[in-house]
Amino acid sequence: MDNIQKFLRKLSPKQQNILYEILSDIISDDIDKYDVKKLTNETDMYRVRVGQIRILFRKTLQWNILVNVDFRGSVYKK
Repeated sequence: MDNIQKFLRKLSPKQQNILYEILSDIISDDIDKYDVKKLTNETDMYRVRVGQIRILFRKTLQWNILVNVDFRGSVYKK
């Protein structure tokens, strides 16, 4: 979670508020209103697209686990 907080600190306050709302929706599994796509070659990994920012999360039976939040080109690198 430290990498996610570090990334969010770099953004403007307006962008931070938008992403905090989206992140809380992802954690509470209220993702119907977002552009969610299952990642290929992964069994339980999904991404949400917000402009140039991508949010990766792992879907489990009980809840969703945030994996990474970063700009489009950097988020998929391990």
